[in-house]
Amino acid sequence: MDAESRRIRYLKEKIMRTQVIIDADFLNIFLSFKDGEILFKDIMESLGFSPVIHQYVADNELDVNQKAKQLIDENIIERIPYDKIFNDKYKKFYQIEFEEYYKEMNKKMWESDKTDIFHYRKARENLGEIHSCIMAHFLGLKYFMSNDGGAKELVIRRVNNNKFQLTVLSFENFLNLLVENKKKLSIDIKKRIIEKLLKVENNNGYIISKKDAKLIKKQ
Repeated sequence: MDAESRRIRYLKEKIMRTQVIIDADFLNIFLSFKDGEILFKDIMESLGFSPVIHQYVADNELDVNQKAKQLIDENIIERIPYDKIFNDKYKKFYQIEFEEYYKEMNKKMWESDKTDIFHYRKARENLGEIHSCIMAHFLGLKYFMSNDGGAKELVIRRVNNNKFQLTVLSFENFLNLLVENKKKLSIDIKKRIIEKLLKVENNNGYIISKKDAKLIKKQ
């Protein structure tokens, strides 16, 4: 089977998978590895996940990352534009939710004289996480992969309620998921995960322990 045939088969199978929202910081961890885009695609496929990304994040936070752009251009990660999230009737509700989440994450009110929320861009104001959480709520998506601690707090305090629950998975949560679902992973993927992630350090030492590596490796 040639590369184009494999790509078409992948896209058809993706329709049947669970959609998960990907944040820029989470994706950047994968893409920092050699051949990380291949590892990302293979793991998502093995776990039955179909990664999606908000238009704002794709256009403003990953616009200079060539590996990310390739994944989006090839529709391995689906870019969700605003017009697929809401129509004109619900635009005002998106605005209301944005202002509420913005206040929660930045501890200040949204200033209405700023550029409209769809074109406003500023670092360190958690805008990608805010837009992604609104998309999750509007589209009923249940998983958000993000390493941003503020995003998890936002979800707990403002997004989740008795009718809707969004689960935020940090990279370490994701590794635990890999351990729990090790039987779904091929031997080749297990080997590549262990080789790459044993070398990645976080504040508590290595991001994946040798014990977890053995659990992933074990058949």
